[in-house]
Amino acid sequence: MKEVNKKSKAKKLTDAICRDLPRLDKRYFKPGDYPGLEFWVAPLGTKTWYFQYRTKAKKYQQRKKIGNYPVIGVVEANKRARELSIKIYNGEDPKEAEKTDILNMQLGEAIRNYYQDELTTVNQYSPSTIEGIKGVFGPWILRDTYDLNILNLISKDRLNNPDSAFYFPVGDDRNKYIFPSKTYGRKIKGGTCKVLYVQNPGATWNKVLKLSGIERHMKIHSTRHSFATNFYRVTKDLKALAEALGTTEAQASKYAKLDGEPVVEGINKIKFFDDEKPTLKQVN
Repeated sequence: MKEVNKKSKAKKLTDAICRDLPRLDKRYFKPGDYPGLEFWVAPLGTKTWYFQYRTKAKKYQQRKKIGNYPVIGVVEANKRARELSIKIYNGEDPKEAEKTDILNMQLGEAIRNYYQDELTTVNQYSPSTIEGIKGVFGPWILRDTYDLNILNLISKDRLNNPDSAFYFPVGDDRNKYIFPSKTYGRKIKGGTCKVLYVQNPGATWNKVLKLSGIERHMKIHSTRHSFATNFYRVTKDLKALAEALGTTEAQASKYAKLDGEPVVEGINKIKFFDDEKPTLKQVN
């Protein structure tokens, strides 16, 4: 047990230090007081505790999430890291144990844990977003509603309605997913679909492009660039744009492709002649 009780030489973290650590353009961490404990700060401002460790069964180092700050403070993070260290010393892999717990967990319990640990204002979720997500999960998943129309629809969901396009036999693995793939097992381009769940909205996005008359290939992420450009063009506020995108100002400046209007206005303000000077116009 000597390895469990050893102390780190790193500078001791306090709640004040953790609270004041700024968010940067890249994700970074500070070592905690307990060996293997790390305090990570994401570009969005989310601060998370991780415990890094090794086991005989795995070749590379493993990392286990302890929790988010300030929900988990410095004292509690050190306590949990110590408990994990003892389990590892006794031959238990925390990540494997977590997988077993998740498999044994009911969907409702998993969602409630998600509410408590992830869906919080500490993790940069706005109150309106939290309310919207709970408004979906509440009636449709947790059955937290008295609306007879909703309850009747739920009673005819994909598990109970053989006529539904998303109805699968009881033993089908797709029943484990909220958004199962109806193309699983069917022949697609490149072979047979082996994915049990819906991965991305690519097919829908391509249909939208065709309906819009756009023939060239365009990734769905390009809509983020368009939003950033138009937002900055209207507001000229880089800080507000960073908040809207959920990123730092440096990252937001990359998204916002500055239009030519400020350049033209700047040139027009230069006094080239003593009398009236010609005015430049931007040509698209």
